[in-house]
Amino acid sequence: MKLQMIGRSDPQGQSSLEKTKEIARFTTRRGRGRKAVLLLAVLVAAGGIFWRVRASGESVPQVNVTELSRGELVRQISLTGRLESEESARVYSNQSESVQAVLVRVGDRVEEGEILAQLDGQELERDLGLQRAAFAKSAREAELNLEASREEYDNMLRDLESGSYTELVKANQNLNRAMKKYTEARSDFEDHRDELDHADEEYDYLDRKMTRTKIEMDRAQDAYDAAVREGDSEKAEAARQVLSEKEAAYNEARDNWEKAYDDKSEVYNPITITYRDARLSYLEAMEDQKLAERDAQRTLDSLKRKVELGELGQDLSSQQAELERLQRSLADCTVKAPVSGVVTAVYAKEGMPGNGLLFVIEDTDRLRVRTEVKEYDVASLQVGMESIVKSDALGDQSFEGRVSRIAPASVKDANGETKTENSASYETEISLVGAPQGLRIGMKVRLNVVLERREGVFSVPYEAVTTGPDGKSVIYLLQQEGKTSDSGDPSHLVARAVEVETGMETDFLIEVRSPQLQEGDQVASDPTGLLDGMAVTIADQMVG
Repeated sequence: MKLQMIGRSDPQGQSSLEKTKEIARFTTRRGRGRKAVLLLAVLVAAGGIFWRVRASGESVPQVNVTELSRGELVRQISLTGRLESEESARVYSNQSESVQAVLVRVGDRVEEGEILAQLDGQELERDLGLQRAAFAKSAREAELNLEASREEYDNMLRDLESGSYTELVKANQNLNRAMKKYTEARSDFEDHRDELDHADEEYDYLDRKMTRTKIEMDRAQDAYDAAVREGDSEKAEAARQVLSEKEAAYNEARDNWEKAYDDKSEVYNPITITYRDARLSYLEAMEDQKLAERDAQRTLDSLKRKVELGELGQDLSSQQAELERLQRSLADCTVKAPVSGVVTAVYAKEGMPGNGLLFVIEDTDRLRVRTEVKEYDVASLQVGMESIVKSDALGDQSFEGRVSRIAPASVKDANGETKTENSASYETEISLVGAPQGLRIGMKVRLNVVLERREGVFSVPYEAVTTGPDGKSVIYLLQQEGKTSDSGDPSHLVARAVEVETGMETDFLIEVRSPQLQEGDQVASDPTGLLDGMAVTIADQMVG
């Protein structure tokens, strides 16, 4: 019974394994799901082989082999992206002035600060001149106003401190005169105090006597009126006589009171009136002096505020800002390169308004690729990882790059939300090493990011590794056993199970390690149905 596993080769004789290794360098790893699919395919193929062997009746199975050789094993992810400059600048202008001259073309290399275009700045120059003149005038006026205010304030402060402020001097003089008169009137009043007190006592005595006689007269009048009403003539006559006596006594008391009043007024009025008037004048002078002090303080405060306003008047920040704005606008009429690089776009046109985007400058020597990495690969990616970049436009020529940036968040949609129609993607940048020749900004490129690389290791296809009875990983080496002689039995090929330690994995290959492995060993590419010590033949050596 024959067991046949067919190995494919291309017209140039390239084996399936060699082609697999080449494809692996530019193929994204598909993860464990792909392994499961491959394993299922192996099992199905093994079942087919088993039934073909039974049907043919052959006893020696036929296997495909992989020859062990130490080499490089690379695990990588494949991406596509577009080239852009590491450093680029878009030169904008917000000036409405027209473009007078465009001094560069697309492809010109410029240095930072080099003039790219010139706008018409004549009107701005005129406005700047007027603003400068107005600013100088305002500054001079503010300076003179402040000097005058300070001088006025200092003069008044000096007059107040020296006591020579006119209004306050007048008020103090009036107060001093009023106080002198008041002192003299009070002294005169005190000197006549006894005489005035006696006149007051005499006046008070006669006032009380007049009051008393008035009461007696009123009573006599009441008695007379009652007798008249009763019609008793004798009683009425007697009452009339008493009334006459009381009236006479009242008249005498009133005359004496009036004389005492006149005597008192003659002595009392001049002294008291003078004293009272002097005292009132003194109080008024004191109030006038206080008012003069308050007015002086108010005037001083007002002059101080005037000085402060003069100081504020020297703040010409708004005019200074307008002057600086005009200066900037005039300077912006000379459009300069903000960075060194190559002019890759020119939008400025002579005679057209010089606003908006005018130029694009990019560094064509420092390039990077902007791409997107799916979420199941981004966890393996790290800044600094090596990348190989190729462009269809340059054939097989490759360029070295390094991962320079991995976005911390996934790509967003227009609303700022994570795109959910597929798996999340993360924007990634790969900076090219050196100044790559032939690559141009905007080119679409393919690139492989090397996640892991091992040198000088043995590797076999995933299908070559199986599990032994003890659960450990094994591969089957094909070894010649027996001897060939004229009279002996011929040698034959035997599959021997060798326990191995697996290591790094790629999309199609897996690293194997064992002290028993040697360069040139032949390994069964698919050990399905093999047992340790089973005789086998190599599929490619069979004829027919």
